[in-house]
Amino acid sequence: MDRREAILSLTSVLGYTVTPASIITLSGACQGQKPGVSWSPEFFQQKGAAIVEKLGETILPHTDTPGSMDVGAHIFVDRFLHSVANQSDQEKCRKGLEKWQADYEQRQGKPLFQASADDMQEELNHLFGVDQAQQRRISELIAGDAPSDSGQASQYFIYSFLMIFKRLLMLGYYASEQVGENVLSYLPVPGRYDGCIPAEEVGHAWAL
Repeated sequence: MDRREAILSLTSVLGYTVTPASIITLSGACQGQKPGVSWSPEFFQQKGAAIVEKLGETILPHTDTPGSMDVGAHIFVDRFLHSVANQSDQEKCRKGLEKWQADYEQRQGKPLFQASADDMQEELNHLFGVDQAQQRRISELIAGDAPSDSGQASQYFIYSFLMIFKRLLMLGYYASEQVGENVLSYLPVPGRYDGCIPAEEVGHAWAL
């Protein structure tokens, strides 16, 4: 799968009609930005920015391929939510992060933005390391509207935020130049020009 195919696939899952060129432009604005102090979030509050930075790197850590922080994928999420996302997704992410912070502090006795990388991994294991019956219940919960019950509403917003964040993170990751050209198969447009080759080497005509 090449860079544009990956972007088209992910945007269709998100339900947004955004061209690959627009996504690549938005992703390009996030390249080369240092995480932490020099990053000025547009959608998240500053403490929230510290959380999504750690969350992004937990989901897409640096290994033999770039991680979220390497390509600014978490910054892409912030920019997308601020500039492109609809009001429904913005509300889910804003409320979801608020409720997640409150829930985490109540359980762990410290703010979520102070969580270490290991803490963040344990937290995701806590939230998603559930049996299949619980997974189905969560999927059914976030597929509908926000429940009136406060406990269920809290879960609804937390899981909605995490699922939207993960999808946008993947979109920003695959839209980045570093991943799109060095990790995915890459076919530049226009492609290579060979001006004088035998006709039998061309094969079938290419569809545009």
